[in-house]
Amino acid sequence: MKTLTKTIKANYRIKIMRIKILFLFIIVAGGGYVMGQQSNMLYFMDGVPQSYLVNPATQPSCDLFIGIPAVSPVQVFVESSSFSVSDVMWQDGDSTRLFFNTVEFQQDFLKNLAKSNFISTDVSTNIISFGFKSGDLYITYDLTERFSFRFSYPGDLFKFVFEGNERGDEFDMSNIGVEAVGFLEFATGVSHKINDQITLGYRGKILFGHANISTRKMDLKLITDLDWTVRSKFDLNATLPAIDIPTDSAGDFQFGDIDTQENLNASDYFKMATGNKGLAVDLGIHYRPIDKLTLAASLLDVGFIRWRNNTYNITQDVEYIYEGMDLDVANIDSTVFENFADSLKNTFVFNNKQQPYTSFLGAKLYVGGKYQIIEEISVGLLSRTEIFKGRIREQLTLSANFYPFKEIAASINYSIMNNTFNNFGFGISFKPGPFNLYFISDNVPLTFAVEESSGVPIPYKSRTLNFRFGFNLVFGCDKEKTKMKDQPLIRSIL
Repeated sequence: MKTLTKTIKANYRIKIMRIKILFLFIIVAGGGYVMGQQSNMLYFMDGVPQSYLVNPATQPSCDLFIGIPAVSPVQVFVESSSFSVSDVMWQDGDSTRLFFNTVEFQQDFLKNLAKSNFISTDVSTNIISFGFKSGDLYITYDLTERFSFRFSYPGDLFKFVFEGNERGDEFDMSNIGVEAVGFLEFATGVSHKINDQITLGYRGKILFGHANISTRKMDLKLITDLDWTVRSKFDLNATLPAIDIPTDSAGDFQFGDIDTQENLNASDYFKMATGNKGLAVDLGIHYRPIDKLTLAASLLDVGFIRWRNNTYNITQDVEYIYEGMDLDVANIDSTVFENFADSLKNTFVFNNKQQPYTSFLGAKLYVGGKYQIIEEISVGLLSRTEIFKGRIREQLTLSANFYPFKEIAASINYSIMNNTFNNFGFGISFKPGPFNLYFISDNVPLTFAVEESSGVPIPYKSRTLNFRFGFNLVFGCDKEKTKMKDQPLIRSIL
């Protein structure tokens, strides 16, 4: 009997550990699939027409540009604040090691975590992008599809899973949060050169929200004593087009009966695409106190979306005390665990409302300066501050910009971000004739691992991966040549 009891206890501990790991995997992996910022290098890189996207005061060097639809530009940004792939798995001889294989590996992994951590993704593509110069003004128009996701999680979540608990421990999970949004952005911008020293710019945006998940409040704590106490209080808003989440007679969600809406017509799709409207603005300034020095500042994505269609307001406010389960080792069956699962289901109910709500974009502040060393070389320093739900994140980028020929512009940069100091970026822009092609990455991976079955290279030591590329038609760029053509012949001889 003692052997049987020990076996059951051992199996029970294994099951609990597996449940913890599964719970952790679902949260983190779910965050990875479902991140937002513009490229820092783009701020001072001449030769790229869309550089006004990071400072609306910037005027492209060509009198007219037309972006090729869907590829001007395309941006992909992926970021993990606390770990890279190499912190999770690595090759050891012929074996693949995982971070939870041993206690030593787990402790090394936990050292990377802060009190609050995040995984984020941002993807955008311009459907329409063009601009033209008119006197001292430069006017731009953009139609952009944007999707961003951010999942935040506390370091205590991993500590609970891997270090276990002792009597009197308290784990604060309140930093868990989700922010996902997809929307269409129509923007028009104007850059106005006031004089030789000051240029001002703004971009007004009309937003059409498609889908959204936003955690407004989260208070989740686990207290371990003789009994375990779970306190869960949160407020989550969601807009899920073509998704129906039914409720029971008490008004509680029935997540097991989620269904998709069928037989939608053209007006339904139009309503889903345009029914959730918002506004935003970008502001920027360039100031040249002396001939070779340009100081710049910009404030981006100050705005909101008002969600009205297919909205769900999900709230929970419960306290659950887990006193253990009574197990009869001589007659154990699945009903014990089923009853326990039903108890959890009946306790952790989700209350439902379907009311309009407002979500805000994550504002970003850029402040920097560029110094023109010689005509072909300049250097820049840029600070980027992101304000997201009361939290402030800072990045610092140093760049060197080269213009060896009128057809080529290139930049290299070094950034401090996500508590790492190994972020090197590269960008290049070509302009053969009326064509402009560019590629930019703020973080070019220096080391890769190859996935054996597919042969795909993986930047396994990078916490940040981003790139942007674009293709434009450009006109009126060779101003010096045009200016010489306009000079009288006798004046050229003299």
